[in-house]
Amino acid sequence: MEGQQEMAWRLFPFLNAMHEKYDFSWEREWRVLGNLSFTAGDIVCVILPENDEKFRMAATEFGVPAIAPGWSYEKIIMELSKQQKRTKMLVTDQTQSSEKKQK
Repeated sequence: MEGQQEMAWRLFPFLNAMHEKYDFSWEREWRVLGNLSFTAGDIVCVILPENDEKFRMAATEFGVPAIAPGWSYEKIIMELSKQQKRTKMLVTDQTQSSEKKQK
């Protein structure tokens, strides 16, 4: 019996209990045993507090969208779309600037 209880406690961090007051799905992505290796190019977006404009703008400048965990699904999609457009404009501007310098 003790072995089963130990096994259950080891699995609890991977269970997701969602209800209308709180959705734990944001946390599920971080439940990884051991080290996590990735490059900057692997980052799809960052999750920041809603009022953290300084880091939000810094992330956007690097082409990484920033979202907040308290946002609705619709707001997240809208923000990812807006930031994707801004990122494309920044990359285009940087590419054009680089090309002008090379000429």
